[in-house]
This record gives sequence, structure tokens and C-alpha cells, in this order.
Amino acid sequence: MRALLLHNPSAGTGAHSAESLSKAVSKAGYSVTYCPTKEGLYKDALKQDTDLLVIAGGDGTIAKIIRRMRDTDIPLAILPLSTANNITRSVGVDGDADALLRLLYSHDTVHLDIGLAAGPWGRRRFVEGLGLGALAHLMVEGSKPPAAERTRIGRERLREALAEMPSRPCCLEVDDTELDCEVLMVEVLNTRFVGPALPIGPRSASGDQLFDVMYLLPESRAGNARLAGAT
Repeated sequence: MRALLLHNPSAGTGAHSAESLSKAVSKAGYSVTYCPTKEGLYKDALKQDTDLLVIAGGDGTIAKIIRRMRDTDIPLAILPLSTANNITRSVGVDGDADALLRLLYSHDTVHLDIGLAAGPWGRRRFVEGLGLGALAHLMVEGSKPPAAERTRIGRERLREALAEMPSRPCCLEVDDTELDCEVLMVEVLNTRFVGPALPIGPRSASGDQLFDVMYLLPESRAGNARLAGAT
């Protein structure tokens, strides 16, 4: 059995080495091919035939690789090395990388839907969600805090954005419902957790082939700011 291990060495605290991760996957009975993600080599590595794809990194690394997978039927093992770990939390797989590596022996699987967004930017696949307004602005514009403080600082920045950012017009059509109003933010969710580990999609199920749509209105700005303190 072959396993392709794609690893972001700088994710989180950088405590997991290429050697330790490769050894753990090998112990589960796989012949391991290792490839770091920072060097851009992963695009060629994904063209190889493999029986298991193992991604060790943060949500950004995980989403980047999943978007480029040519065969989405290949089993995928995610080892979260960042602070938010939104994707693994949302599929009900929680714990540190060492604990999750032991799950390779059980071969239990869950489904993870992949979204597709089309617009002026073209067509792009996504894993967690997409949106506009306060959270989207924060994800694009905010600098990256130290790993240990990333979730706390991210939530503080979102609280500030919700308190100060002007609303913007939004027109949405979801199934048979239309929304045409001013909003602070809109998120189309595939996962329960997004951004700085915020559980703003509590009903989202990553394998139900449905999206959840969440929006915040300016008239409840004070109460909306409290969501950034959610746990």
C-alpha cells in the first residue's frame, strides 16, 4: 500500500518533522513518499498514483491540496498542525496529529464535500466556505499572528471589524428564498468551523451535499460582535 505524505514543515509550531511523520505512516503499513508543500513540488506529486493521501498542515495547506486533487476518490488522512483546524473539527475528527496518526490503523472514513464557486475570478473549488464582508475582509487583509495567539487575536480582530465596518448591500437567492438587504457579512458554509475556529455553522455537515448560509444584519451589530467570542 502506497501513501503520499504532503507536509507543511512550518505549520503551527513546526514540532512535527518529516522523519517522525513518515515513520508513523510507515508503521501503519504504508510505503511512504514524502513531499514538502512549501517548495511547490506537491503539484507534481499529486499526479502520482497512490492508495492514501496524507496531508500534514493547517487549514490553508489542506484546502490548497484538496483543490488540486485529480482523483477525489483516494482516501485522505488529515493531520492538523495549525491552531484553528476547522476542517478536521468539522468532520468530527479532533485531537493532535499524534493521536490522529493512530487512526490510520482503523481505516474508518467520513465524506467531505468540495464546493465550487464561479464568478469573475473563474471557477474555484473550496473546502470551508466563501463569503463577503467582515470575516472575508479579515481573512484577506489581516497579518498572520504567532501560532499560539492566532485564534485569540483573530477573534479580537473580527469583533473590531463587526463593531466598525460599514454594512454593504447584498442580494442572495438560496433555493426558493431571496435576501435583498444590507449585511455585515455573509458566509456560505461547507464546514461548521471557519476563520479563527468560529463555530458559526453548527448545523453544517461536510458530507450532506448541502451548504449552510449565514448572514449578519447591521441592526444587531452589538449582539453580532459577541459571536467572535464563541468557543
